[in-house]
Amino acid sequence: MQLTNYLYKELQTIGYKVLCEPDLSVVAFRLELKNYDSDVLNKIILDEIQKDGRIFISSTVLEDKLTLRAAILSFRTHQKEIDLFLHLLKKIKNQLDI
Repeated sequence: MQLTNYLYKELQTIGYKVLCEPDLSVVAFRLELKNYDSDVLNKIILDEIQKDGRIFISSTVLEDKLTLRAAILSFRTHQKEIDLFLHLLKKIKNQLDI
């Protein structure tokens, strides 16, 4: 739960919308920006994270919106992996010229 709460807080600081405070080890989030199709942005983010291959996340549809999900389940996941994930999210956001 410490890593989940860390991810929850850090996602917000880099401009992502976290849909709810985590109860378990899953964080649901999206990038929402005015004048952009958020579903398209989030699909790009999902594809880029999966293409990188170092971090695995999934997606779902909540309230008709594509939503990204990070589930921290493995005992081998440490803060350095969460920091890598956050770095990748920032990098992708910057590459989109947002």
